[in-house]
Amino acid sequence: MMNWQGPYKVISYLGNNYTILNLATMKEETVNIKRLKQYNADEEEDPQQVANQATQRYDVERVVSHTGSPNFRKKMRFIIKWVGYEETTSEPWSKEIWNLQVMHEYLRANKLKQMIPTAFK
Repeated sequence: MMNWQGPYKVISYLGNNYTILNLATMKEETVNIKRLKQYNADEEEDPQQVANQATQRYDVERVVSHTGSPNFRKKMRFIIKWVGYEETTSEPWSKEIWNLQVMHEYLRANKLKQMIPTAFK
C-alpha cells in the first residue's frame, strides 16, 4: 500500500492549512501542512495523468466506433481512446461513458443524436 496519494494542486493556504485540488476527482479539500509532501514531476510528466493512474481513473479522449444496435443500447460496445494511451479498448455501455461530452460528440457525428440523454441536449 502506498502511504501517499496525489499529486494534488495547491490552491491556497492560510497558516498551516492548505486548500488542495484533487486532480483525479477535481474536488477541493483543506489539509494541514503535516499531511503534505512536495511532488516533483518530470518535465514530460502530466500530473493529471499521474493522479488518474494512481486512483485507477482514466479519461476518455474520444469514442472511436461502436458495435451493436442503438435499439438495444445496453448491449452496445464502444471502442474508446484513452487520454495518454495509444491503444484503444472495447467497453460495454455504461452510464458513466454515456454521460460524457465526448460520447455526445460521437453520437452527433454518427447520426445518433436522438440517443443523447435529454439532460444533455
